[in-house]
Amino acid sequence: MNDGSEDSRDPKPPFVPVCGIGASAGGVATLQNLFRLIPDDLDLAYVVILHLSPDYPSALSEIISACTRMPVLQVEDGPT
Repeated sequence: MNDGSEDSRDPKPPFVPVCGIGASAGGVATLQNLFRLIPDDLDLAYVVILHLSPDYPSALSEIISACTRMPVLQVEDGPT
């Protein structure tokens, strides 16, 4: 019987606020400083968008990982 209450078998996904950060290729040092200062317990997801050359590998995720205890993942454009 459905009494109009929420179905406990279909819980809502958790709400995670997202902070978007954009920088030019010259902004890596600023990103390092920023992630050194951001507390890692704010319960925010950070999306960093940076123009990178598709012709060269990027070490940005390793560079940012060295500045924070938060997990850092790099995504790439293209089919999944």
